[in-house]
Amino acid sequence: MLKSGNSKSLLELLKDKEISVRSDCGGLGICGKCVVKILVGVFSDTTLCEYRVLGDQVIKEGFRLACQSYLISDEALIEIPESSLATSYKSADVGFEKPYKTSPLVRKCFIKISPPSLEDQKSDLGRLSSCQEVSRIPLRLLRLLPKILRECAWEVTVTLRNEELLDIECGNRESELYGLAVDVGTSRIVVHLLNLSNGETLAVASSPNPQQVFGFDIISRIAHAASSVESLEKLRQELTTSINELLLKASSDAGVRPENIYEIVVVGNTVMTHLLLGVDPSTLGRAPYTPVFTKGLEFKSEEVGIKVSPNSYVYVAPGIAGFVGGDAVADALAVGLDECIEPCVLLDIGTNTEVLVNNGKELYATSAPAGPAFEGFGTKHGLRAMRGAISKIFIYFSEASSDYEVLYEVIGGGKPLGMCGSAYIDALAHLYKHGIIDSRGRFRDVVSRRLKKIEEPKFVVVWGSESGTSEDLAIYSKDIESLLLAKAAVASATQLILRKANLIPEEVGKVFIAGSFGTSLNTENAAIIGLIPKVWVNKTSFVGNTAISGAKLILKSSEARRKAEEIAQKTKYIKIPADKEFTKIYVENLFFPP
Repeated sequence: MLKSGNSKSLLELLKDKEISVRSDCGGLGICGKCVVKILVGVFSDTTLCEYRVLGDQVIKEGFRLACQSYLISDEALIEIPESSLATSYKSADVGFEKPYKTSPLVRKCFIKISPPSLEDQKSDLGRLSSCQEVSRIPLRLLRLLPKILRECAWEVTVTLRNEELLDIECGNRESELYGLAVDVGTSRIVVHLLNLSNGETLAVASSPNPQQVFGFDIISRIAHAASSVESLEKLRQELTTSINELLLKASSDAGVRPENIYEIVVVGNTVMTHLLLGVDPSTLGRAPYTPVFTKGLEFKSEEVGIKVSPNSYVYVAPGIAGFVGGDAVADALAVGLDECIEPCVLLDIGTNTEVLVNNGKELYATSAPAGPAFEGFGTKHGLRAMRGAISKIFIYFSEASSDYEVLYEVIGGGKPLGMCGSAYIDALAHLYKHGIIDSRGRFRDVVSRRLKKIEEPKFVVVWGSESGTSEDLAIYSKDIESLLLAKAAVASATQLILRKANLIPEEVGKVFIAGSFGTSLNTENAAIIGLIPKVWVNKTSFVGNTAISGAKLILKSSEARRKAEEIAQKTKYIKIPADKEFTKIYVENLFFPP
């Protein structure tokens, strides 16, 4: 129920209530995305903009544009169609997570042990095992065992992983059981600190992947790692140092001692997990592109170099193939891709884009080397989705100025410094829709002060006087070429895997878009440029960073861990380099669709 906001539009009233409604045009009444249905209440008269965008019939059915409607009565009741709601997951650090019962591999038990006597000379370890079955014990703990038991008056808390003793502490410390989920992305590392007793997330921390100084893409890092043993070790240390810094921050924020973190789950693409473990990934850089491992592996934290409890375990989630790693498996686990009732698709768009499909019978996966254009690299004014980057663009023809005008949204507010991938997709869609570029992405002879063809052709999005760099932020011809190549790679991989799964786009009932790229993606614009099929526009859900969500599920649920391994084993990998169809499909996708 809404209450009157006097001079505020309905769109503004909804924002005040933290209800995010789409408004691509910034409230000008021309995009038609902030549609709501009035159920109860009196509002201002319908505007000419609404008649133009919605039409008489839709307005008669009670629909209005929120940006053009002002509440007159004291209260009102409205219905917001799902298509009008903005993306659910705006942070690159969180994502959708399918519920699982909390059942971690590690547990804590408080026990009271009867002390020895002349009549009862059972060993210390035997006494402990009579209370909790212990089949393995680290030598370090065995050496400390007699001192701890006697200093603690035989009342201790033991930490167990299956039947292996990980820790022994004085008194009742059952509540201090923690785990760490880690998503090692090519561009970003995210950690979540969890209470493993109840599955609650206590703290989140993230930072850019420091390996980017050795190359933004994984191919550059493979080449650097292969150059020498020292280079491989340097890449490994960069990752472990960053993870250790993030876990310290998360631990500090939550008031948790790092030595009480007993289980760590790591997900990442295959190259990242190889580098984290110091395993040479060079075989992934040349045909036949085979990894050293894909199965789920576990090691003691000391071996990996992560500074938590010395007896804790690091579990590296299983992958599917050389370029479909544990992060993709985590994505599928988090959304329940293997349990879809109708055919469903999962897209994680980035430098290396993963596409997973469930056709109702089998799971398929493939990957496409999309390049860095969608990640903000390879374009003149490209930025990652960071503070100062334009995340959304809306281009329209203004009757007042008789020219094209641009609206944009900046992450964090303030003057823009550049544009991220979602903004470039918006720009391409609008330029194509308005006939400013043709199907090949070439600028047409359109009269506009924003279109400049001196030297390299470009369309100015932000004038230098408005930007944080004091220079014009523009879309250049070479930018369009790079974006078309990236678009073609993703679209072609999607079309190929659908064919292998014996599906057509119309048969897909649900589409999940994972990763930070999806937090600001406009699906209509993605369809206009041919990134996704048009029939998927209203079937798409943005699920955020499901890689970290899947890692959390594996961490806190032994059932989820088993399910992740099952997904990795049964998914059929489609090898794009070896497929003759791909080249033909790729060439067709180098154009914008009619």
